[in-house]
Amino acid sequence: MELKKRYTPNTTQNIASISKTLIGISLLKAQELGKIELNDPINKYLPFKIINPNYPDKPILIKHLAYHTYSIIDVDEVYSKSYVLKKSEHNDNEGVYDWFSRPKDKISLIEFIENSLTENGKWYAKEIFANTKPGEIREYSNIGAALCAQIIEFATGQDYRSFTKDYILKPLKMTSSGWSSKDIDTTNYSRLFANKEMLIAEYSLITYPDGGFITSNNDLGLFLTELMKGYKGEG
Repeated sequence: MELKKRYTPNTTQNIASISKTLIGISLLKAQELGKIELNDPINKYLPFKIINPNYPDKPILIKHLAYHTYSIIDVDEVYSKSYVLKKSEHNDNEGVYDWFSRPKDKISLIEFIENSLTENGKWYAKEIFANTKPGEIREYSNIGAALCAQIIEFATGQDYRSFTKDYILKPLKMTSSGWSSKDIDTTNYSRLFANKEMLIAEYSLITYPDGGFITSNNDLGLFLTELMKGYKGEG
């Protein structure tokens, strides 16, 4: 608004939870490559154990992650730690730290998952797990989605960012898309606003696969078109 630039089909922006659609495609691509099976238990791929303490004998399966039936709940005080302020001249106001973690508190995705979902994790609480069996009830969870991306990474031996780049962005020629400002033309980037008066501070997500993708309408259209072709068996 300050620059009076028009929003166009080539304007890039964060697309929040629409990012999760890439997890679904990546999961099926990993299975197609023979790296993963949807019926496998998640602990087959992790360096630690994740168990619902209410049903310790009922394993969480990869397909439960895909369907959001993994019995993991986003507890606000845990998931909010994923939002980390970027160092920027726009973000000098101390008040923003009421909403975001400080840059020095940024950790890796696997550390975040271990802290949140393992019994000895520093943020672990029984409330993170539902009192329902894995596979029984759908409960939307960002942490569960990010866990799915992390498992894809372990299963394929490839960083999730580069995996999506190699198997989705490059084949579809999504040249205005990526997981950080380094991947896009920042001159076409639209900042986020809470309302007309309030610019949202620049932040990054530790659990970036669940909501950190940046793209344009044109690129997202290429992705959607490919999904439609795939549905018809022509992908």
